[in-house]
Amino acid sequence: MMDHITVGAKIRMTKSVTKDHKVGSTAVILCTDETDSVFIEWSDGKTSSFSVKQILHGFEHIKPEYPNTLQKQIERITYYEDIMDTVRSMDTDSPERKKLLDELSAYYTSDAWKNDFAADEAGLLPKDLKRGVLSEDGIYDLLDE
Repeated sequence: MMDHITVGAKIRMTKSVTKDHKVGSTAVILCTDETDSVFIEWSDGKTSSFSVKQILHGFEHIKPEYPNTLQKQIERITYYEDIMDTVRSMDTDSPERKKLLDELSAYYTSDAWKNDFAADEAGLLPKDLKRGVLSEDGIYDLLDE
């Protein structure tokens, strides 16, 4: 069951709402109109329209599967979180602190940080993951000290 309609979302039929496709068939939401019709394109290229209620109760969102990539992102975020915690507890004149700040700065300006940030914004990361390193102000303020 879905709780909202998102144009462009990939969906899977979980209850029989049409005789033309089997439960488990997948589609993409194309658009909605003022009469609360939702237009979809099935994976076989055919199109259909359903009511919002039929979509919400007969389909589910298909979340992108990034098992390896997501796991690497979680490990990277955790690694840089540990660095942030370490830096905060160090003397400001420590040469090791400067080295760690340089590493954080390199991450903050990298594509990896942008991808991690985007994954967080998209809701792909676990809710209980510590993610202060993805806060733009958090790293910036630490680097600016």
